[in-house]
Amino acid sequence: MFWDRDRLLLALSTKKLQLSNKPQSHAGLLYKSYAETYGLEFVSEGLAREQSIRVVPSSEFDLVVQTFEPAQDSITEDREPVQALIVHGYFDHSGLYHHLIRHLLQHGVRVVAFDLPGHGLSSGARAAIGCFSQYQAAIKSVVNSELHRDMRSFLIGQSTGGAILADALSGDLRRELESHVHDWRVVLLAPLLRPVAWTKALLMHSLLDGRRAYWPRKFMVNSHDDDFLTFIRDHDKLQHDGLSVDWVGALRKWIPDMLARAVVPDSEHVTIIQGTEDTTVDWRYNLAQYRKLFPLGSAVTIDGAGHHLVGESESYRQKVFAALDRALTLRS
Repeated sequence: MFWDRDRLLLALSTKKLQLSNKPQSHAGLLYKSYAETYGLEFVSEGLAREQSIRVVPSSEFDLVVQTFEPAQDSITEDREPVQALIVHGYFDHSGLYHHLIRHLLQHGVRVVAFDLPGHGLSSGARAAIGCFSQYQAAIKSVVNSELHRDMRSFLIGQSTGGAILADALSGDLRRELESHVHDWRVVLLAPLLRPVAWTKALLMHSLLDGRRAYWPRKFMVNSHDDDFLTFIRDHDKLQHDGLSVDWVGALRKWIPDMLARAVVPDSEHVTIIQGTEDTTVDWRYNLAQYRKLFPLGSAVTIDGAGHHLVGESESYRQKVFAALDRALTLRS
């Protein structure tokens, strides 16, 4: 059975879909086809005892959320049960994070991943957002709906996902996170603050705002994995070929707000992992600003790695995951 976005969303409009070792329904086979396309079918691999996909409402958006229940116990240093929330980057979706999800499941970590508004299977204008506070509402909805209160938690964000988590940790959502998420650690992977060529982007936004919804997307060489780049450019049904003018406008308003944030004093649980060949974000500037915001946090640079650390080639990805394991106290 071949999946497409509309058919899968129609099936999700009425119920949660699950994959397990039991016989699958017609709708379940549709989810299985989607999962196989993106390398997310972890039940048949023996890494997940069950995985599911469902819709979680968040303000005006319907967010599509996936959960993966590990087949083995946690192998953190203290073997305490643990869960991870993954927040993806701009233009991304959960399907592109199969390497990270697999790695976490191999360590016995329960995984929750969702598509941001306007991305992947979630609703909203494609690759667009009105303001970054809508991302905070999305995080709040998923945390309240999907994370277990009594379980140690990891929060992992790539690029825009890292920016969203940094916003949550330093903003209004922090207190609510602390009341819900138990014993948390945070990893920001190549977090966005200011993109490369930001001055040019501001000029384009000023020229196009109110006149056009998108300008043509340039597919970046942000990884050393050629197969990953080819898949995104030529084969991924959930990609969008335009850069949203509204999204750039939202980023334009969000950056000054983040730069004005008060220092987060108890930030020792925050780790930033950054590649030194990142040509997507202005990583030196961003890293300096985030180190000011989270002064007790730590930073790890991966020499030669590109921007999409989750989608990097295996040799770089191993270094990224080794740094991730140290930050999250996962045993090799």
